Amino acid sequence: MVSLGAARAIFAPLGATPALARAEALAAPLRVSSPVHPDGLTAREVDVLQAIASGKSNKQVALALSISVSTVERHISNLYAKIGAHNKADAASYAYRHRLA
Repeated sequence: MVSLGAARAIFAPLGATPALARAEALAAPLRVSSPVHPDGLTAREVDVLQAIASGKSNKQVALALSISVSTVERHISNLYAKIGAHNKADAASYAYRHRLA
């Protein structure tokens, strides 16, 4: 299977504009776009935030997401900084306001 990058490398020097356009058109539906989350939250931070908003403890979040408790704590620290939360109640409120929970 030839990647789009390889196709560009082949078609561009040849001036094969129609072939390059066709390769681009074929690749377009295959591109996976990441959802955009508010305040620069990552997908994993949103996962943790949703779990917090549902009332889960850090240990329960860790078990649900198959990560360590310390990783959960790091995600919580990062998301608190991004959303300006000081505790889980603030975070849950944010999640509901932004329709993440």
